[in-house]
Amino acid sequence: MISESNNVTSRAGKIAVVVMTALLILAVVFMQARMLFLDAPFILFNILNNGHPMIMEHRYGSIITQIWPWLGSEMGLPLDVLLSIYNLSFNIFYLLVALLMVFKWKEYGIAVLIALYYTLMAGSAFFGTNNEIHQAMGWFFVWLGVYRYQLKSNRPIINRLITFEIFSLLAVITHPLMIPIIVFSWIYMITRVNEKKENKVNQLLFSGILSSAIVVRILLSTVAGWYDQEKLTSLKNVIILNPLEVFQKPIIHELIQQYMGPFWLTAVLFIISLLLLLYFKKYLIAALYLLFIGGYHYLFLATFDRWIDFYSRSELMPLSILIGLPIVTLLPKVLKNTLFSCFLILIFAINIAGIIVAAKPFIKRKDATFALLDKMEKEGITKAKIITTPELDSIYIMTWGLPVETLMASAFRKDNVQRTIKIFPTKDITTEADTSKNIFMDFFKIIPVSRINSSYFKIDTTSQYQWLDR
Repeated sequence: MISESNNVTSRAGKIAVVVMTALLILAVVFMQARMLFLDAPFILFNILNNGHPMIMEHRYGSIITQIWPWLGSEMGLPLDVLLSIYNLSFNIFYLLVALLMVFKWKEYGIAVLIALYYTLMAGSAFFGTNNEIHQAMGWFFVWLGVYRYQLKSNRPIINRLITFEIFSLLAVITHPLMIPIIVFSWIYMITRVNEKKENKVNQLLFSGILSSAIVVRILLSTVAGWYDQEKLTSLKNVIILNPLEVFQKPIIHELIQQYMGPFWLTAVLFIISLLLLLYFKKYLIAALYLLFIGGYHYLFLATFDRWIDFYSRSELMPLSILIGLPIVTLLPKVLKNTLFSCFLILIFAINIAGIIVAAKPFIKRKDATFALLDKMEKEGITKAKIITTPELDSIYIMTWGLPVETLMASAFRKDNVQRTIKIFPTKDITTEADTSKNIFMDFFKIIPVSRINSSYFKIDTTSQYQWLDR
């Protein structure tokens, strides 16, 4: 990606490795805030109860993070240790990919892309670890790095076709948002000048393999899932029935505000990349660049109705790849080595500072959970029901994960009997919990305690759920 003959290359790659190491350190520092937030404890809870990884929506590449806590559970490791392993598994995967790029495959530009992706638009998304788009991107970088390394190394075509198929499928199948990203990246890569290229026949073969991976993901999203299918149905209705409706949604104003505020650096880099493409007379790529970025924003606006910061950022983070490609391939031709390194350091420093600042509400959320458990302990309650309030909704961002989050937080406290809380909109609701003692209520269903892994979850079977006043 960045020419190996350029002295800035290894330095740029090492800067990227430092950035990914810094993210791993932040993952350790904010471990509880991340692992007591929505999907992470929910997924781990289900892994431990079901006895196997929990792959959602056929996003099979997420196995790379789920396998480690599952293996740890098979070894009988304590719950708090499994939470730490799960927390680290995400950032260790991303760091290992960056290390491969720099020290094995010498693909320093891809290493910079990795650091850009996981920092540029991240902010609060750093705390929502389980969006599979982040693991999909890890596989995408492996796909890109393996392809380029094998091309430079003159590996046999059959070996290259097989690895291309494996890693392109892993990238695309792990999240449907990978489709526009991998298509643009492939076009960008095969149209690069002054680099070793495939012959036309090989380009067609690789393009065919990539197309088949995309077809598989589309089929899985349309006929074999519920979340993706729901989003695609909503998207189809907007595009077919009223394609201009997206420009009337309130979320478009929120998105504009993001680019005028927190995403200002992304907007600046977008302009720099466009100017670089025009300066080097890559007019076709510049047109595709605008088309893909505009199209991606349109799909985002058509699919979602409101801005949820940690989630919306995750869905937009793939734009970092489209914006970053011209940065890592063309900007080193304009800037001197030291200046380019300073440019990268400045960008990454701003991005990491943004992640640290974004930690505040997640720390507040975590602290609120431990405060609730303290109150339960004082009142002698092990299974609590509480009424939702605007204050609670504001603190927790989303409250559906609280039953399992409190269970995991109780494990951190090393409570002999773990405490859990279920939120209700009103006290008028009557449930089985009012009469039964042998049940656990998560957000989606009531589960008999007998069906819960007693090796990890010590749930009180002598008490009913009781109202906890805040």
